[in-house]
Amino acid sequence: MKDVMKILFLFFLGFSILFFREPYAFLDANVYAEDGIWTAKALRDGWISTFLHARSDYYVFFNIALLFISSKISYIVSGSPLSFLPQAIAIVSYSFYSVVAILIYKCLRIYSNRFFSMAGFLFSILVPLGGSTSESIGTLVQVGFYMPIISVCLHLLRGECRVKYFKYIFDIFIFLAAATNPVCFAVTGIYLALRIKYFIKNKHALLEFLPLITSLSLLFLIIIPNMDGHGGILGTPNPKNIIEMVTARSILYNFIFPWYSVFNDLASILFSFLFLSMCIFAYISTKNDKAKNAIIFLFSVMAVYTIATISGRYGLTGILNNYTATYPDRYFMGINVISSTLFVIVLSQLSNIYFLNKISYALVIIVLILHIMNVLNGSVISNSTLKYNSSNKFKSSLCHPEIATDGFLLIQIEPPVPKFKMKVPAKYINDINCTD
Repeated sequence: MKDVMKILFLFFLGFSILFFREPYAFLDANVYAEDGIWTAKALRDGWISTFLHARSDYYVFFNIALLFISSKISYIVSGSPLSFLPQAIAIVSYSFYSVVAILIYKCLRIYSNRFFSMAGFLFSILVPLGGSTSESIGTLVQVGFYMPIISVCLHLLRGECRVKYFKYIFDIFIFLAAATNPVCFAVTGIYLALRIKYFIKNKHALLEFLPLITSLSLLFLIIIPNMDGHGGILGTPNPKNIIEMVTARSILYNFIFPWYSVFNDLASILFSFLFLSMCIFAYISTKNDKAKNAIIFLFSVMAVYTIATISGRYGLTGILNNYTATYPDRYFMGINVISSTLFVIVLSQLSNIYFLNKISYALVIIVLILHIMNVLNGSVISNSTLKYNSSNKFKSSLCHPEIATDGFLLIQIEPPVPKFKMKVPAKYINDINCTD
């Protein structure tokens, strides 16, 4: 019961902070991009069809599942899957990111004390998002970027689980994560490679892991032929910004974001080397074998995720501009959370060394203060590039839809461009009260 109360406390703490960071998603209710497009597709074609065909290149199971929950909340509250949809999406979004932070906390408690675990929780909730804040918090479009850290946590927690059926529950969510972000295939591959000696000695554990390996292998064979690799970034690449993208923007950003504009490639390389040295020293010096495995696991996933981002979204190098811009931040948020989680585990192990104890705590506190100040000073809201158009609220769009040539109704959503219109059957609009 005590553990349940702690989890509930963390959930509501995370939920409240996320609402504070981006209240407009709930208060200035609107629907953003694919959140609306995929919901509309589900209302036309059914949820099962949308689970399987939302995208042509890969599945987005978690996105669709969360949108399904949002539409049901809207229906329960308003009697319509659309009337309360923006607020429902915001509630589910705040809840999702809060649950991810709790997963990180629970993982860190395996290797560290409450201070470091709580720091990891807060780093996840307070991750700097700059111009992508309104596109991420309060929406469900970007949840796929968190799938690798979710998969990492699920694998680590699964390794601590002694109940067979609970392990299968972990496996289901690991599978769903891979069916939302293909990087998760690599997460399981890395985990298997790091644990291969254990599985060779423990055949029973391997047999329990076999259903997950088999299902992921089949899913991979289904997905891989359709992946085109452009990842939605069609800009002209600029190889000169690769070092910035790999080091400062992906790995270091959580720790240097207030001074990002004064960085250069040399500084990024030096700080990356310092971070790598900390990881290696913590790995060598710690006597905690579980922490050793977690450090190399997280570091490997971070490296693979960074490489995957570069190869799949090479056009981002053309958007980054010699440390003068960080937008679109959303593409790096997942890597940033992995990096901060690794940072916490590393310092938690270094804190066990007498002469590094106070330094480790101080570093965590300093970085945490930077994150808190970033939220308190309002920069994440005032710098957001997504501004909801008060003359084009979702309710107004619902009550003044366009008629498509095939008889469906079109509802304008954010951003207010022609391609982002929800195409829904008229029956879902006719029952909405537009007199308020």
